[in-house]
Amino acid sequence: MSYFGETESSNPVEQYLSWKGHEEDWFFVFWDKDKEENVKIDLNEFIILKLWFSIWGYDKPNKKRMFSNEVQKLNKEQFLVKYRDESKTPIWEWYYEYIKDSLKAKGGKLQRVITAYDVVTGKIMKFSLSGTAFYEFGQFLKTGKRNSSRISYKGSVAYTVNEWTRDEKIYKKPSFEWAGDITENELEKCKQLCELVRNYDESFKWNYNATDPSPISDVEEIDKWDPDDDLPF
Repeated sequence: MSYFGETESSNPVEQYLSWKGHEEDWFFVFWDKDKEENVKIDLNEFIILKLWFSIWGYDKPNKKRMFSNEVQKLNKEQFLVKYRDESKTPIWEWYYEYIKDSLKAKGGKLQRVITAYDVVTGKIMKFSLSGTAFYEFGQFLKTGKRNSSRISYKGSVAYTVNEWTRDEKIYKKPSFEWAGDITENELEKCKQLCELVRNYDESFKWNYNATDPSPISDVEEIDKWDPDDDLPF
């Protein structure tokens, strides 16, 4: 049983990836349970199944990591942010617009979470992006539209790595581009996978007790990255 009470045995995601970038190297990694270490992996061409936002970070004064549920719409769904400790101590339970300043002060960050179908391995994978990678992916999404089935975006996605400089140091960032159209077979496959993901999501049980549950009318544009905020990794 995980922190929020989902049934792990029904989880359709087979591989969790994360982006690592610094002046020496740049790559995606996944956690190898057998080796108990992060293993470098090349991100294959993929098809987007579902997009979320979530919160993660590290509260240095309290020496605790934080995490949250995943939401699709910042102005209509609330975050439940907790410490990753034995008691799963709640920190905030509110819309992003109302907690973003406090979140930043505690070391928390908004990140983009992507569930996707790896067209090479056939696996469902999940990875998150923050900082400049968050921004790059947001800009990329503006170049495409949902297909008629609303299952995924218009085509498969490939990524490349570009450089950027800050304080005379060279960093790397992932950039994304459309790689090709989705075939009918891939579309049907993705419909089935989306159903698996959706059923798993619905098994999550949240308990919102905010004093004002009404959705807010508008939120700040989230596809922005402030270079003075923090390093994006």
